[in-house]
Amino acid sequence: MTEEEQWQELERKQRKHNELICMQHAVVEAQRFIESSKDELGIMTLRKAYEMGYKAGFYDASNTRSK
Repeated sequence: MTEEEQWQELERKQRKHNELICMQHAVVEAQRFIESSKDELGIMTLRKAYEMGYKAGFYDASNTRSK
């Protein structure tokens, strides 16, 4: 394997690792949302749930970038 191929493989592994971390974070946040909204979930529309998740994700991403 050439040095270039090794570098590409390392970059691929790093992207995959970052994707896995994002997925794990999403699962944790989904669980938090379910636990904090359990009394409302039966009457909540998908649109409202999506909007709440979008706002929370945007807020979280904004705070992450400013640190």
